[in-house]
Amino acid sequence: AGGVGAFGEDARALAPDSSFLFYSGGGKLVGFNVRSLEVSWSEQLGTGAAQRFGGQVVWANFSLAPSPEGNQLLAADSDSGESTGVAVLDAATRNTVAFIPGLRVQKLLTVPAKGALLHPYVVAFATRGVSSNGLETDRRRGQLYLISGVPASVTDSIRFLSVSDSISGVAEIVVDRLGRYVYYVTYGGQLSKFDLAARSHVKSITVPSFGSLAI
Repeated sequence: AGGVGAFGEDARALAPDSSFLFYSGGGKLVGFNVRSLEVSWSEQLGTGAAQRFGGQVVWANFSLAPSPEGNQLLAADSDSGESTGVAVLDAATRNTVAFIPGLRVQKLLTVPAKGALLHPYVVAFATRGVSSNGLETDRRRGQLYLISGVPASVTDSIRFLSVSDSISGVAEIVVDRLGRYVYYVTYGGQLSKFDLAARSHVKSITVPSFGSLAI
């Protein structure tokens, strides 16, 4: 569940217009106004804040992402009942909009509505179900789930990892601003490009190490 060591990690995401930074860490979700350089709001997270989020226990310890239009904020992990998934919050009020159950997210990536080549969405790199080993490392071997709509929900899924990639696991993943290509590097030292429109691999190269990716 998300609550296991949940506050040992943090997450951050920039609004589509780059005016706002969302940050979670140390048991808090914080909204930072980039233009005024001020903290606009702060929310407590975890079991003590479940009533604030409609009964969901929001940890936001793995990843954050605004919706393409910027009106919703997706936070992973969140627990509701016996299920771990994604909390969907109103970005302005932080009120709970929805819950996406059974999605154990490693990374959430926003394709902005402005300039999107395909339909704008949030890409979730995630797995379904319960952790097979309790260490959450199977999140590195998941699928791509496309999330869109109001309230946000999963509309499609794409298997994109080769057998060798699944064995190694994905260390980092990014999507281009047009929402066409996903780039990812594995713990085995393979940097790959995947075409979301064609749903096929474009190219893979061997790199000396794995680490952060940025476009």
